[in-house]
Amino acid sequence: MRWKLVWKNLLHEPLSTILSLLLLTVGVSIITLLLGIKHQVEKKLDGDLKNIDLVIGAKGSPLQLVLSSIYHLDAPTGNISLEDANEIASNPMVETAIPLAYGDNYNGFRILGTDSNWHQLYETKIYDGKMPSENMEVVLGWEVAQKTGLKIGDSFEGIHGNAEKGEVHEGHPYNVVGILTPSYDVADQLILTNVSSVVEIHEEHEHEHDHTEEHEHAHEEITAILLQFRSPMAMMTMPRKINEETNFQAAIPNIEIRRLLKLLDGIFIFIQAIGIIVMLLAGVSVFLSLLQKLQKRKYEIALLQSIGYSKWYVSSLLIYEAILLAIIGYLIGFIFSRIILFLLDSSIAQQYGLNVFSLGWMADEYLIFLITLLTGILSAIIPAWYSVRASISKTLADGK
Repeated sequence: MRWKLVWKNLLHEPLSTILSLLLLTVGVSIITLLLGIKHQVEKKLDGDLKNIDLVIGAKGSPLQLVLSSIYHLDAPTGNISLEDANEIASNPMVETAIPLAYGDNYNGFRILGTDSNWHQLYETKIYDGKMPSENMEVVLGWEVAQKTGLKIGDSFEGIHGNAEKGEVHEGHPYNVVGILTPSYDVADQLILTNVSSVVEIHEEHEHEHDHTEEHEHAHEEITAILLQFRSPMAMMTMPRKINEETNFQAAIPNIEIRRLLKLLDGIFIFIQAIGIIVMLLAGVSVFLSLLQKLQKRKYEIALLQSIGYSKWYVSSLLIYEAILLAIIGYLIGFIFSRIILFLLDSSIAQQYGLNVFSLGWMADEYLIFLITLLTGILSAIIPAWYSVRASISKTLADGK
């Protein structure tokens, strides 16, 4: 009976109900969407760090170096000497050194030359085929295999740079020998080979484009090197030493990602504040709507009380009405936020080859749900209190 009356009252004035729902939906959507983006971005960035202590590459932006070498989201800062990089890697304070050589792509997926340490770091496993053992052999990340249609035994030629369309390295085909199991990290989006394959192709590329007789390629070059240290002492001394005494750049991934997230925090807080303001407006809208309905339903409320319903029962109808509005508004807002996250994730995957956002429930969303419910309840308290104080006899006598 009670919920039947609540539904009837909500549908009796659809315009005010729709306005209140719209404000609640927008407020919940904004807050939930930003919470989801922030949570998933932080999770993705932290998850792909893989306890890498230091990234060494060419001079330039340290954030660009981290984004290009760990997340493969940006262009590299340049190349570094493999011989000099190996000298740094042989330092007794270094536990693991992982070379990276890249600069080409296939259908937008980066071709990365590295070694077995990278595969151990990312805990890659073979789904089909085998790991590369010879030059020009590659293993495909799961998403690469799914989206390109390449399979074991196929061959393809890389495109110079990060753009899907560009100069093709003709006459240097890569041979697919394996496909990795899904790992849900950056490994899914990469084409992996050994360092020699990438270095060899780019050495020939440089010779083809340098027609001077004086050209000599003095040493092999790679793009970057990832380091893990044996002790915290190395973190305190090596980055500054490398930055000050060599032509290399040393970037600490944790520091650069924290700086990036701090920059994003200001944007998130500003937009979330807009969401909170919209939620407050929604609360005011529900309050005014219920107050207006109370004035119109005085006679109905008095009639219910005259046939035996208590004042608290009648007043609870207003609170239930507000709660139902809050629940519906939250559910619609939640669905909208997930639709937007899905569209964002699809767009990022298409542009950068990365899946960032999860559509699952987040723990913080319980709090948002409770805040939405509280907004509805608080907006109904004053109208409910007025309904309790109203005089039954006077209202029935007035007939309205």
